[in-house]
Amino acid sequence: MPGKINIGLYLFMILMILSSCDSNRPGKQQPSSGGKTEPQAEAEEMDDSSPTYALLVLPQSPSPGQPFRIVATGGKNIHKAKIRITGPSGEMESQKNKVSGSSPYWRLDDFAGLPEGNYKATLTIKKNEVCTLEFSVAPPKQVSRDGKVWKTLRGWDSSMEIFYSAWVNALFQGCDEQTSWSSLHEVTQNQDRNFLHNCLSLGEDDPAGKNKVIMEPDCADNPFFLRAYFSWKLGLPFGYHICDRGWVGRSPRTGQWITNENSSSKSDPVQAFNSFLRNMMNGVHSGTGRTALNDENSDYYPLPLQQTVLRPGTVFADPYGHTFILVRWVPQTKENPGLLLAVDAQPDNTIAIKRFWRGNFLFNTEEVVGEPGFKAFRPITF
Repeated sequence: MPGKINIGLYLFMILMILSSCDSNRPGKQQPSSGGKTEPQAEAEEMDDSSPTYALLVLPQSPSPGQPFRIVATGGKNIHKAKIRITGPSGEMESQKNKVSGSSPYWRLDDFAGLPEGNYKATLTIKKNEVCTLEFSVAPPKQVSRDGKVWKTLRGWDSSMEIFYSAWVNALFQGCDEQTSWSSLHEVTQNQDRNFLHNCLSLGEDDPAGKNKVIMEPDCADNPFFLRAYFSWKLGLPFGYHICDRGWVGRSPRTGQWITNENSSSKSDPVQAFNSFLRNMMNGVHSGTGRTALNDENSDYYPLPLQQTVLRPGTVFADPYGHTFILVRWVPQTKENPGLLLAVDAQPDNTIAIKRFWRGNFLFNTEEVVGEPGFKAFRPITF
């Protein structure tokens, strides 16, 4: 995205994307490691490239007898897929499932608990095996944090980015502009919405629990809280910069780098995470999202105005300090135009759904602090 753009042109480009939700074709995605891609996408696919198929078991190592979930991502035909589990107990299929209605395409299958042993999950579409994942069912093992907020267990890759986008989409699936919550943790405490619900087996998302995650971000914190929560649950690296606020003529600049690998005085993992979030609120602010587009030390990088990359989890920083997170594209129909929906947070902790229009998604590049626009988190290597 260039540093200067005419507001009329900017809005025209977005409206063109919205009006052609059914016909736009996204660019290519790389297949996930360890998986396969369909030789040829069906005619009903939204794109003509090979979609990324990937599987994720939650919790990642279920205990014997513990119910678990498997998330699958792929193309539009994921709703026709089946997930089979094979292992010492023979073959098993899910008890129930749900699927996404828009990109990114995902499905969530719930399984009953299994005896201890090694298992294999297989994703099939029209009897074709498109992805597999091996996992173990074993008694829980306590993972030492070594005094850190949480320990990094894996790095970000294309599969994890797709899962993050799918998770954000699932959190707000079926919501519209009439939907709101009193806090972000009210959303994540809903097991039907949050496929990471209690996946650390710490009771971390129990609404009535004494040791639960508390998330009450404002608009600038909201994207960081969601990204941190997802990273914590899956052992992914996460970090943010202390950032100044800049001024007209000079974009905000980043300073100290803080990550999940920093030390924590809290022995309890949930309390360590809550403390990390509270401290992050003091470091992240409205200027964080408006760093210069060419600042490679910033937490975000700019995105082009293409539907294929403006997927759930994308951040929109407006020129006056407000921040949104995209959650869903609603395709146009013969009766209704397409919609782009986002979620924001307010100073009173309210979380609410908003739609794209120029009264919400403000844009200007003249006499403003920093460089606004659509942006995404920089993946952190491990």
